[in-house]
Amino acid sequence: MTELVQPLVPEPLEPSVLNQAYVTMANNDLSSMLCMVLGNSLRLSRTSRFLVVLVSDGVSPALRHLLSCVFNIVQSVRSLGTHGTTKLTLLEQPDIGVSFTKLHAWRLTQFSKCVFLDAGALVVQNCDELFDRDELSAVPDIGWPDCFNSGVFVYVPSMETFWDLISFAERQGSFDGGDQGLLNTYFRNWSSDINRKLPFIYNLMANVSYTYKPAFKHFGWGKLIMEALSAYFPWNVKFHPPTGLLSPAADVHSTYVQFVQFWVQIFVKRVLPLFSLVSLESQEAAVKQPVGVDENCNLPMESDNGPLSFVDDFSGMLAWEQGRADYLGEHRSDNIMARLDELIG
Repeated sequence: MTELVQPLVPEPLEPSVLNQAYVTMANNDLSSMLCMVLGNSLRLSRTSRFLVVLVSDGVSPALRHLLSCVFNIVQSVRSLGTHGTTKLTLLEQPDIGVSFTKLHAWRLTQFSKCVFLDAGALVVQNCDELFDRDELSAVPDIGWPDCFNSGVFVYVPSMETFWDLISFAERQGSFDGGDQGLLNTYFRNWSSDINRKLPFIYNLMANVSYTYKPAFKHFGWGKLIMEALSAYFPWNVKFHPPTGLLSPAADVHSTYVQFVQFWVQIFVKRVLPLFSLVSLESQEAAVKQPVGVDENCNLPMESDNGPLSFVDDFSGMLAWEQGRADYLGEHRSDNIMARLDELIG
């Protein structure tokens, strides 16, 4: 799978199926970077569907610009729970507000069917056959198989369903304090319909796979969507920046190493170069345009201390691509990840 990862950063592909989409959500700059890896993994799978990312108020203009290099649609949404309309009184509770923002996915009514993927997911092979499934189709939750895991699910956008879910939340809330409890209660007939239970390979939880290693080896190397790789995200493992290859000191469990390597290579070869790319674009725009609106991305220009400074900070990443990286100093993987953590943490 890693041989599919190329260092080029092409424009978002035009989908051939116009009424269906993969949807994910970013609520801050860090999750935006996860979304960019997810989006690139979908593009590497040669999906024929639209790629849509919902972005809430916590995502900076700079990261919205970067997301637009990967996704066909970057859709701004309000965090449910930050405003107190009559419909959203229950959602003022901070423990469920961010999670319930996912419900905005049902408002994408320009599409007839969508597949929602949490930002931390990784698509290993083409999974477009998921669009043949009905609403609500999902994988049983590993912790309580009578419920589904809401990290990956097939659904049909509908304003009626959206407002039903909001009203349902007002009346009953969520038994787990998040979207999974709410959705399982709302779609309570899911467990009675075998056709809506997706195979486990469509939402494989990395953090528990060691308990079923033989089955993982037998079933888990085909089409699948990997989740819960958080312990092995690039800011938690050591890698070689120019190649994206894991360091021998990365301490990745052998069960996951192929998938972690794939994730890190996408991050290094397709996400990090975007920072230097957008840095150059912003510098050119500063020469060509007065301070005001960047016509290319419809985002406000920022001052030297704003989000575009965040992008400019990564101009040195061009050194990797030109063979001038300081592998033992500034461009060591732990230094790069520390700088990312400082800027977006």
